[in-house]
This record gives sequence, structure tokens and C-alpha cells, in this order.
Amino acid sequence: MHMYHLSQVRAVWYMMHAALESETAQQHGIIALVNMKDVSVRQFDKELISKIADSLKGCLPVRLSAIHICHPPVVFAMIFPLIKLLLGPRLRKRIRLYSRRNALSELEAFGLSSDTVPTELGGNVVLDHDAWLDQRKRSGK
Repeated sequence: MHMYHLSQVRAVWYMMHAALESETAQQHGIIALVNMKDVSVRQFDKELISKIADSLKGCLPVRLSAIHICHPPVVFAMIFPLIKLLLGPRLRKRIRLYSRRNALSELEAFGLSSDTVPTELGGNVVLDHDAWLDQRKRSGK
């Protein structure tokens, strides 16, 4: 496995384990917010996504309750209906695509308040990955 891919797979596994520390996440599942703003189709790494999906499938008791893809590139938004046809019916129902500028209003309609959405998507949550990792290290996780 390419070292970059290995590092990315490990990072996803770590985040999934962190999410599973929450009893709420264990009971109701996790919601993935994917911000594709300023992402080009050339940056889409099919091999990496496949490795991450294959490594998680059936290995962790993670229930994915929804995937919200915000600000996708125009090309992705056009081909997404075709991609959805290749997915199973359960996963197909859980994926939402938001192409409008104000994704927050659509996320709020789904039940996600601005207090649970990152500032990059119009919410109030300031993401600081370094601080999060430092906090976890200090607590021994």
C-alpha cells in the first residue's frame, strides 16, 4: 500500500474509533459532512476511497446514518445520479448532495443545527484538528 494511502487509512480508522467512544454515535450512527468546495475532479482518488471503504467494511461497529456532500464540483453533481445507481439501496437513501451556496439551510432542514456544523459550511463549530489531537494525546487516547 502506498505510504500516503496507508497514512490516510490510519487517520480514518483513528477518527472512527474516536467517534465510537460516544454512546450516542454507537446507538444512532455517525453523520459524515463532506465539504467539496474548491475540490477538482482530478483530486478524486478512487483507489484511496476504495481502500478506506474496504478496510472499514465489516470491521468496525460503525453505523453510517447519513453522508452529506456539500458544494460538489459541477461535474460530480452531474454524474452523482449515475454513481448512486451503483450503490446499495440503504446507502443510496443515506447520501444527500447539496449544490447550493448555503448548505447550512439544507443541513438544518435535515435536523443539523448550526451548533453542530463547521464554520466552513456556515455553522458555528470551529474545527481545529491539531488542538483536538493534542487534547486526545493529553487524555491518553
